[in-house]
Amino acid sequence: MNSEGCDSGNNDAVPEPQQHSSDGDIICNSISKPKLPKNSMYAQHKYWEERFKTEEGFEWLCCYDDVAEQLAPYLQKSDGNKNRRILVLGCGNSPFSEDLYNAGYRNIVNIDYSSNVIHRMEEKNQDKTSMEWMES
Repeated sequence: MNSEGCDSGNNDAVPEPQQHSSDGDIICNSISKPKLPKNSMYAQHKYWEERFKTEEGFEWLCCYDDVAEQLAPYLQKSDGNKNRRILVLGCGNSPFSEDLYNAGYRNIVNIDYSSNVIHRMEEKNQDKTSMEWMES
């Protein structure tokens, strides 16, 4: 397991120590993981709209690179083609979709119920024209 809790696929590897920001937040792909509020707040749409007004990025679980090898058999067709349609539900402002795109996957649909995050992520990834961003 790596520092983010993801299995790197190499059971002989010694886990790397977690990287932390000056505030003590965990960092993944230059995205910090701040201390989280009570999860009862997560059920409130207003919480997400406010949070995504200013937050640049947040990775909840692990970075794409941590699970790329494990995901490849499910995301690629048997001939290695990376054009399967991929749904990222509750995409938030995670760099996961962008990392998928940079790894060669192009048919990605990102859905979140925060209009703020969808607009910000569309703008941030406007050069990735085959990625879709939907508010739902």
